[in-house]
Amino acid sequence: MSELACGLAFKHQFFKSLLLFLDPKACSNNVILTRWAQPQLIELQVHALNIIGNLADFAAPRIYELGGHITLANFLMTYDDKPRRKAVMYAFQSLCKFDMFKPELPMLIEPLITIIADIQAEGSLNLRELSLNILSGICKEQRDNQKLFRRKNGIELVVQSLQYNEVDQSGNSITFLVAVLDCISNAVFGNKRSEIHFLDIDGVQNLLNLVET
Repeated sequence: MSELACGLAFKHQFFKSLLLFLDPKACSNNVILTRWAQPQLIELQVHALNIIGNLADFAAPRIYELGGHITLANFLMTYDDKPRRKAVMYAFQSLCKFDMFKPELPMLIEPLITIIADIQAEGSLNLRELSLNILSGICKEQRDNQKLFRRKNGIELVVQSLQYNEVDQSGNSITFLVAVLDCISNAVFGNKRSEIHFLDIDGVQNLLNLVET
């Protein structure tokens, strides 16, 4: 889709309509949405999230103007079923490449860390990898987000994740470790306090152990 097509879609309130389906408050109060059965609504929401993720490269300023990133953040923090959570995380993975969104998404850091920490959840590897990718994106060159990541014990979590060696059919352990390394690069390195803490909890030793395996 070209910029012109995105402009027309914005003019005709296409993105606003998509976000209506993704607003948790609207889902419980808007008669347009409450008429859908839950399985149907979930399917529509997943489609809406896929569209937003696929159009992010062309429509990021439009989505930002509508506060779409805040709507998606509320969506992520409201629903925990795998189809919707996975879809919204893929959308965020596309959006967090753009600097305009990063300073306004600190509310995602704690819930994403919680997802990564939940290693007992069946088939969680893919969601944990997506969480790492999003954290890497929103922390890149964002000192406030890096600080919050440190305060929420994110550094301890990524060091523990370097030791991941289990089989999980929901994802790829190699791409998971790549996501861990990318998150360390953007959420830890470049921030002196975070780097010192990383050293203090044997982060470098864990990196060396990974190289040796």
